[in-house]
Amino acid sequence: MKAKRPATNNAAASLPWGLRTRRIVSLLLAFHLAAVFVAPWSSPPPASQLSASAARLFHPYLHAVCIYNGYRFFAPDPGPSHIVRYELQYADGRSEPGQFPDI
Repeated sequence: MKAKRPATNNAAASLPWGLRTRRIVSLLLAFHLAAVFVAPWSSPPPASQLSASAARLFHPYLHAVCIYNGYRFFAPDPGPSHIVRYELQYADGRSEPGQFPDI
């Protein structure tokens, strides 16, 4: 015979996170989603005044998580490349060129 589980009337009690934690996570996700939308919307110039002001609001976050780069790639005047080229000089006189990222 199976043991019966006690019935719970409160469905929220079975959730791993409390209401406050879920609200904070939801707000953070909404903020991040808005930032992902604002980054390409505000560039390339000329951008609307609304998108430019939204970009100023999200500017610190966009640069902190590096989601502001690369949106000008397909613009009429693309910006500088983010490729790093280097040359290693060894003690025996030989050199080895390379780039990062290796694409």
